[in-house]
Amino acid sequence: MTVHYVVFAHEPASTFSLDIFFSGDDFFLENIPSRLVSDIDSLPEAPLSSIRVKRLGIKFGELSDLQRSRLKYFILHNTSVPI
Repeated sequence: MTVHYVVFAHEPASTFSLDIFFSGDDFFLENIPSRLVSDIDSLPEAPLSSIRVKRLGIKFGELSDLQRSRLKYFILHNTSVPI
């Protein structure tokens, strides 16, 4: 999975637990074991912006059956594939 994020004081560690919260669907999935696979600079939308945006590549660790099922639901209902 990849996500864009704004860099504040700290950048992510190489392994971490991830929580996914999506208010539009009342979705919450916590403590997803994850590992950093890439962390690259992403161009800001405004060329003169001082906000630093990066794209984080994540690989999920071992998931419980419930986490796997909930994550599959989230992906199927909240992502799009370009045609």
